[in-house]
Amino acid sequence: MVSAKELRIAKGFEKMFEFNTTEERVEHESQMLMFYFLSEIENILEQRGLNKAQLSKMIGCSSVWLTQIWRGEKKLNFETLAKIQVALDIKFNIYYTSK
Repeated sequence: MVSAKELRIAKGFEKMFEFNTTEERVEHESQMLMFYFLSEIENILEQRGLNKAQLSKMIGCSSVWLTQIWRGEKKLNFETLAKIQVALDIKFNIYYTSK
């Protein structure tokens, strides 16, 4: 049996993922896409024994700016993504699924 407290927590959690506007949903989806890419990049860095400061030098940006991207304070753009792809000699493949 679910307690009243657990039910309130569950409802609060569900509310976190409700969007009042299309703009809110698009912003959320944008952040999620960025974090998917960053997660994969971070895995590659770990596998290769590299850190973000080294990556910043490889792509010609400041480590502060790259840290802001990882924190979600700045947005990852396609140009930076392409620079990372070239610097790490990797290729991102894009697939889609239906909901």
